[in-house]
Amino acid sequence: MSGQLNGRFVRNAWYVAAWSSELGRSLFSRRILGEPVVMFRTTDGTPVAFVDRCPHKLAPLSRGELVGDLLQCGYHGMQYDSSGKCVRVPGQPPIPPAARLRKFALFEKYNAVWLWAGDPAAADTSRIIDIPQHGKPGWGLVDGQYLHFPTSYLNLTDNLVDPAHTSYVHKRTIGNSGGEDVPVKVEHDEGHIVASRWVTNAEPVPIMKTYGGFKGNIDRWQYYHLHLPSTSYVDFGAVDTGGELTERRRREDSAPSPTIFSLRKPQARRTISGFTCAIMRSALPRSMPILRASTGRRSRRIASFSRPSRSSRKRPACANT
Repeated sequence: MSGQLNGRFVRNAWYVAAWSSELGRSLFSRRILGEPVVMFRTTDGTPVAFVDRCPHKLAPLSRGELVGDLLQCGYHGMQYDSSGKCVRVPGQPPIPPAARLRKFALFEKYNAVWLWAGDPAAADTSRIIDIPQHGKPGWGLVDGQYLHFPTSYLNLTDNLVDPAHTSYVHKRTIGNSGGEDVPVKVEHDEGHIVASRWVTNAEPVPIMKTYGGFKGNIDRWQYYHLHLPSTSYVDFGAVDTGGELTERRRREDSAPSPTIFSLRKPQARRTISGFTCAIMRSALPRSMPILRASTGRRSRRIASFSRPSRSSRKRPACANT
Protein backbone atom coordinates (compact mmCIF):
# COMPACT_ATOMS: atom_id res chain seq x y z
CA MET A 1 0.00 0.00 0.00
CA SER A 2 1.32 3.39 -0.94
CA GLY A 3 0.77 5.86 1.84
CA GLN A 4 2.48 8.32 4.09
CA LEU A 5 3.04 7.38 7.71
CA ASN A 6 2.92 10.46 9.90
CA GLY A 7 3.32 9.67 13.57
CA ARG A 8 0.90 6.84 14.39
CA PHE A 9 -1.34 6.96 11.31
CA VAL A 10 -1.33 6.54 7.55
CA ARG A 11 -2.04 10.04 6.25
CA ASN A 12 -2.17 9.59 2.51
CA ALA A 13 -5.39 7.60 2.59
CA TRP A 14 -9.16 8.11 2.51
CA TYR A 15 -11.18 7.99 5.74
CA VAL A 16 -14.92 8.47 6.18
CA ALA A 17 -15.25 11.78 8.03
CA ALA A 18 -19.06 11.90 8.20
CA TRP A 19 -22.24 10.70 6.60
CA SER A 20 -23.39 13.17 3.93
CA SER A 21 -26.55 13.84 5.92
CA GLU A 22 -24.48 15.10 8.87
CA LEU A 23 -23.02 18.06 7.01
CA GLY A 24 -25.01 21.22 6.36
CA ARG A 25 -24.90 24.96 6.91
CA SER A 26 -23.68 24.71 10.46
CA LEU A 27 -20.17 24.05 11.74
CA PHE A 28 -19.53 20.37 12.45
CA SER A 29 -16.46 19.24 14.39
CA ARG A 30 -14.87 15.82 14.64
CA ARG A 31 -11.47 14.45 15.64
CA ILE A 32 -9.75 12.46 12.90
CA LEU A 33 -6.34 10.83 13.25
CA GLY A 34 -5.69 12.84 16.40
CA GLU A 35 -6.51 16.20 14.79
CA PRO A 36 -9.56 18.41 15.31
CA VAL A 37 -11.42 18.98 12.04
CA VAL A 38 -14.21 21.45 11.27
CA MET A 39 -16.56 20.77 8.35
CA PHE A 40 -19.52 22.47 6.69
CA ARG A 41 -21.19 22.95 3.32
CA THR A 42 -20.90 26.11 1.26
CA THR A 43 -24.07 27.70 -0.09
CA ASP A 44 -23.84 25.58 -3.26
CA GLY A 45 -23.68 22.38 -1.16
CA THR A 46 -19.98 21.67 -1.54
CA PRO A 47 -18.46 20.10 1.61
CA VAL A 48 -15.26 21.65 2.95
CA ALA A 49 -12.99 20.72 5.86
CA PHE A 50 -10.17 22.47 7.69
CA VAL A 51 -8.05 21.85 10.75
CA ASP A 52 -10.20 23.18 13.58
CA ARG A 53 -7.74 25.84 14.76
CA CYS A 54 -7.49 29.51 13.91
CA PRO A 55 -3.83 30.33 13.15
CA HIS A 56 -4.11 33.55 15.18
CA LYS A 57 -4.65 32.23 18.73
CA LEU A 58 -5.41 28.55 17.92
CA ALA A 59 -9.04 28.97 18.95
CA PRO A 60 -11.37 26.20 17.68
CA LEU A 61 -13.05 27.52 14.55
CA SER A 62 -16.03 25.26 15.21
CA ARG A 63 -16.91 27.70 18.01
CA GLY A 64 -17.27 30.45 15.42
CA GLU A 65 -19.91 30.90 12.73
CA LEU A 66 -20.56 30.98 9.01
CA VAL A 67 -20.96 34.38 7.34
CA GLY A 68 -22.16 33.36 3.89
CA ASP A 69 -19.39 31.04 2.72
CA LEU A 70 -16.83 32.62 5.04
CA LEU A 71 -15.73 30.81 8.19
CA GLN A 72 -15.47 33.39 10.98
CA CYS A 73 -13.40 32.72 14.08
CA GLY A 74 -15.37 33.24 17.28
CA TYR A 75 -12.41 34.80 19.11
CA HIS A 76 -11.32 37.84 17.05
CA GLY A 77 -13.58 37.58 14.01
CA MET A 78 -10.98 36.69 11.38
CA GLN A 79 -12.68 35.34 8.27
CA TYR A 80 -11.51 32.60 5.89
CA ASP A 81 -12.86 31.70 2.47
CA SER A 82 -13.54 28.15 1.25
CA SER A 83 -9.91 27.78 0.10
CA GLY A 84 -8.66 28.51 3.62
CA LYS A 85 -7.30 31.97 2.78
CA CYS A 86 -7.86 34.72 5.35
CA VAL A 87 -9.85 37.53 3.71
CA ARG A 88 -10.56 39.77 6.70
CA VAL A 89 -8.82 40.77 9.92
CA PRO A 90 -11.08 43.17 11.84
CA GLY A 91 -9.35 46.49 12.60
CA GLN A 92 -6.26 45.54 10.57
CA PRO A 93 -6.30 46.11 6.79
CA PRO A 94 -3.04 44.21 6.08
CA ILE A 95 -3.65 40.45 6.09
CA PRO A 96 -0.58 38.33 6.93
CA PRO A 97 0.23 35.87 4.11
CA ALA A 98 0.59 33.09 6.70
CA ALA A 99 -3.01 33.59 7.82
CA ARG A 100 -4.33 30.49 6.04
CA LEU A 101 -6.09 27.34 7.15
CA ARG A 102 -4.91 23.85 6.30
CA LYS A 103 -7.58 22.38 4.08
CA PHE A 104 -8.39 18.70 3.57
CA ALA A 105 -9.42 17.14 0.28
CA LEU A 106 -12.99 15.75 0.46
CA PHE A 107 -15.02 13.51 -1.82
CA GLU A 108 -18.63 12.36 -1.49
CA LYS A 109 -19.43 8.77 -2.38
CA TYR A 110 -21.86 6.16 -1.03
CA ASN A 111 -23.73 8.81 1.01
CA ALA A 112 -20.52 9.43 2.94
CA VAL A 113 -17.98 12.26 3.03
CA TRP A 114 -14.47 10.87 2.58
CA LEU A 115 -11.48 12.84 3.85
CA TRP A 116 -7.92 12.55 2.55
CA ALA A 117 -5.79 13.13 5.63
CA GLY A 118 -2.46 13.75 3.89
CA ASP A 119 -1.17 15.82 0.99
CA PRO A 120 -4.24 17.10 -0.94
CA ALA A 121 -2.27 16.96 -4.19
CA ALA A 122 -1.91 13.20 -3.75
CA ALA A 123 -5.64 12.56 -3.20
CA ASP A 124 -6.77 9.90 -5.68
CA THR A 125 -10.50 9.13 -5.58
CA SER A 126 -9.96 5.82 -7.40
CA ARG A 127 -8.48 4.50 -4.14
CA ILE A 128 -11.87 4.66 -2.39
CA ILE A 129 -13.29 1.16 -2.02
CA ASP A 130 -15.53 0.02 -4.86
CA ILE A 131 -19.09 -0.97 -3.87
CA PRO A 132 -20.63 -1.72 -7.29
CA GLN A 133 -24.10 -2.58 -5.94
CA HIS A 134 -24.56 0.78 -4.19
CA GLY A 135 -27.50 2.72 -5.64
CA LYS A 136 -28.36 0.14 -8.29
CA PRO A 137 -31.95 -1.04 -8.91
CA GLY A 138 -32.88 -4.20 -7.03
CA TRP A 139 -30.55 -3.52 -4.12
CA GLY A 140 -31.65 -2.29 -0.70
CA LEU A 141 -29.52 -0.11 1.56
CA VAL A 142 -29.33 0.77 5.23
CA ASP A 143 -26.65 3.27 6.13
CA GLY A 144 -26.10 6.11 8.59
CA GLN A 145 -24.76 3.67 11.17
CA TYR A 146 -22.19 4.85 13.68
CA LEU A 147 -20.42 3.02 16.49
CA HIS A 148 -17.73 4.17 18.91
CA PHE A 149 -15.06 1.83 20.27
CA PRO A 150 -12.79 2.85 23.19
CA THR A 151 -9.78 1.01 21.77
CA SER A 152 -7.00 1.41 19.26
CA TYR A 153 -8.01 1.20 15.62
CA LEU A 154 -5.34 -1.51 15.26
CA ASN A 155 -7.36 -3.79 17.57
CA LEU A 156 -10.51 -3.47 15.48
CA THR A 157 -8.56 -3.85 12.24
CA ASP A 158 -7.11 -7.08 13.61
CA ASN A 159 -10.58 -8.27 14.67
CA LEU A 160 -11.96 -7.80 11.17
CA VAL A 161 -9.37 -10.07 9.54
CA ASP A 162 -9.89 -12.80 12.14
CA PRO A 163 -12.72 -15.23 11.28
CA ALA A 164 -11.49 -17.70 13.93
CA HIS A 165 -12.69 -15.61 16.88
CA THR A 166 -16.35 -16.06 15.91
CA SER A 167 -16.36 -19.65 17.22
CA TYR A 168 -15.88 -18.28 20.74
CA VAL A 169 -16.98 -14.63 20.86
CA HIS A 170 -20.21 -14.97 18.84
CA LYS A 171 -21.63 -18.30 20.04
CA ARG A 172 -25.17 -16.91 20.16
CA THR A 173 -25.18 -15.63 16.57
CA ILE A 174 -22.59 -16.50 13.92
CA GLY A 175 -20.27 -18.94 15.66
CA ASN A 176 -20.23 -22.47 17.04
CA SER A 177 -17.79 -25.28 17.68
CA GLY A 178 -17.91 -26.44 14.07
CA GLY A 179 -15.25 -23.94 13.08
CA GLU A 180 -12.88 -24.34 15.99
CA ASP A 181 -10.29 -26.46 14.16
CA VAL A 182 -10.74 -25.07 10.64
CA PRO A 183 -7.64 -23.16 9.49
CA VAL A 184 -7.82 -19.68 7.99
CA LYS A 185 -6.36 -18.95 4.55
CA VAL A 186 -4.76 -15.52 4.13
CA GLU A 187 -4.15 -13.84 0.76
CA HIS A 188 -2.96 -10.34 0.01
CA ASP A 189 -2.05 -7.99 -2.78
CA GLU A 190 -1.35 -4.26 -2.91
CA GLY A 191 -3.32 -2.74 -0.04
CA HIS A 192 -5.84 -5.62 0.23
CA ILE A 193 -5.93 -8.59 2.61
CA VAL A 194 -8.45 -11.47 2.56
CA ALA A 195 -8.74 -13.96 5.43
CA SER A 196 -11.13 -16.79 4.55
CA ARG A 197 -12.28 -20.29 5.31
CA TRP A 198 -15.06 -22.78 4.58
CA VAL A 199 -16.58 -24.76 7.46
CA THR A 200 -18.07 -27.86 5.83
CA ASN A 201 -20.76 -30.35 6.83
CA ALA A 202 -21.35 -28.51 10.10
CA GLU A 203 -24.36 -27.71 12.25
CA PRO A 204 -25.82 -24.28 11.36
CA VAL A 205 -24.75 -21.48 13.68
CA PRO A 206 -27.60 -20.06 15.82
CA ILE A 207 -28.59 -17.16 13.60
CA MET A 208 -28.73 -19.45 10.56
CA LYS A 209 -31.02 -21.81 12.45
CA THR A 210 -33.35 -18.87 13.04
CA TYR A 211 -33.30 -17.25 9.59
CA GLY A 212 -31.75 -19.65 7.11
CA GLY A 213 -34.36 -22.37 6.83
CA PHE A 214 -31.75 -25.12 6.73
CA LYS A 215 -32.98 -28.65 7.45
CA GLY A 216 -29.58 -30.28 7.98
CA ASN A 217 -25.90 -29.55 8.04
CA ILE A 218 -24.41 -26.72 6.01
CA ASP A 219 -21.27 -25.55 4.26
CA ARG A 220 -20.57 -22.01 5.38
CA TRP A 221 -17.95 -19.50 4.39
CA GLN A 222 -16.27 -16.51 5.98
CA TYR A 223 -14.40 -14.02 3.79
CA TYR A 224 -12.96 -11.08 5.73
CA HIS A 225 -11.69 -8.30 3.45
CA LEU A 226 -9.46 -5.45 4.62
CA HIS A 227 -8.61 -2.53 2.36
CA LEU A 228 -5.80 -0.77 4.15
CA PRO A 229 -5.65 1.19 6.27
CA SER A 230 -9.18 1.04 7.67
CA THR A 231 -11.98 -0.20 5.42
CA SER A 232 -13.37 -3.72 5.89
CA TYR A 233 -16.23 -5.86 4.70
CA VAL A 234 -17.32 -9.39 5.52
CA ASP A 235 -18.89 -11.95 3.20
CA PHE A 236 -20.39 -14.59 5.50
CA GLY A 237 -23.01 -17.14 4.54
CA ALA A 238 -23.93 -20.75 3.84
CA VAL A 239 -25.48 -23.31 1.52
CA ASP A 240 -26.79 -26.83 2.13
CA THR A 241 -23.89 -29.19 2.63
CA GLY A 242 -22.46 -31.05 -0.35
CA GLY A 243 -21.09 -29.89 -3.68
CA GLU A 244 -18.10 -27.82 -4.68
CA LEU A 245 -16.93 -24.95 -2.51
CA THR A 246 -16.96 -22.40 -5.32
CA GLU A 247 -17.64 -18.75 -5.95
CA ARG A 248 -20.63 -19.74 -8.08
CA ARG A 249 -22.30 -21.49 -5.13
CA ARG A 250 -21.68 -18.47 -2.92
CA ARG A 251 -23.29 -16.11 -5.44
CA GLU A 252 -26.05 -18.24 -6.96
CA ASP A 253 -27.10 -20.95 -4.52
CA SER A 254 -27.51 -18.82 -1.42
CA ALA A 255 -30.44 -16.62 -0.47
CA PRO A 256 -30.37 -12.81 -0.89
CA SER A 257 -28.32 -11.23 1.88
CA PRO A 258 -26.57 -8.02 2.92
CA THR A 259 -22.88 -7.26 2.85
CA ILE A 260 -21.85 -5.20 5.86
CA PHE A 261 -19.15 -2.59 5.35
CA SER A 262 -17.12 -1.12 8.20
CA LEU A 263 -15.50 2.22 7.33
CA ARG A 264 -13.30 3.11 10.26
CA LYS A 265 -12.05 6.53 11.31
CA PRO A 266 -9.31 6.55 13.95
CA GLN A 267 -10.00 9.47 16.26
CA ALA A 268 -6.89 9.24 18.39
CA ARG A 269 -4.46 6.63 19.63
CA ARG A 270 -6.98 4.83 21.85
CA THR A 271 -10.37 5.55 20.28
CA ILE A 272 -12.01 4.70 16.98
CA SER A 273 -15.34 5.37 15.29
CA GLY A 274 -16.89 2.91 12.89
CA PHE A 275 -19.31 3.89 10.10
CA THR A 276 -21.31 0.88 8.90
CA CYS A 277 -23.71 0.23 6.05
CA ALA A 278 -25.51 -2.84 4.70
CA ILE A 279 -26.28 -3.58 1.05
CA MET A 280 -28.59 -6.40 0.02
CA ARG A 281 -30.28 -7.82 -3.04
CA SER A 282 -33.97 -6.79 -2.92
CA ALA A 283 -35.42 -5.11 0.18
CA LEU A 284 -33.40 -5.01 3.39
CA PRO A 285 -35.22 -5.80 6.65
CA ARG A 286 -35.38 -2.83 9.00
CA SER A 287 -34.72 -4.96 12.07
CA MET A 288 -32.15 -7.70 12.40
CA PRO A 289 -30.41 -9.07 15.52
CA ILE A 290 -27.38 -7.06 16.63
CA LEU A 291 -23.90 -8.45 16.04
CA ARG A 292 -21.48 -6.34 18.03
CA ALA A 293 -18.63 -6.72 15.55
CA SER A 294 -20.91 -4.80 13.15
CA THR A 295 -20.12 -7.06 10.22
CA GLY A 296 -21.70 -10.10 8.64
CA ARG A 297 -24.42 -11.58 6.44
CA ARG A 298 -28.07 -12.62 6.83
CA SER A 299 -30.37 -15.51 5.80
CA ARG A 300 -28.28 -18.31 4.35
CA ARG A 301 -25.71 -15.55 4.28
CA ILE A 302 -26.51 -14.39 7.75
CA ALA A 303 -25.07 -12.28 10.42
CA SER A 304 -26.83 -9.39 12.00
CA PHE A 305 -27.35 -5.70 11.64
CA SER A 306 -29.50 -2.96 13.07
CA ARG A 307 -29.41 0.67 14.01
CA PRO A 308 -27.47 0.70 17.29
CA SER A 309 -29.29 2.08 20.28
CA ARG A 310 -27.57 4.36 22.73
CA SER A 311 -27.31 1.54 25.24
CA SER A 312 -25.81 -0.86 22.70
CA ARG A 313 -23.12 1.67 21.75
CA LYS A 314 -21.83 1.52 25.31
CA ARG A 315 -21.40 -2.24 25.30
CA PRO A 316 -17.93 -3.71 24.73
CA ALA A 317 -17.08 -4.12 21.06
CA CYS A 318 -16.58 -7.87 21.54
CA ALA A 319 -19.56 -8.74 23.72
CA ASN A 320 -20.51 -12.40 23.50
CA THR A 321 -23.25 -12.59 20.88
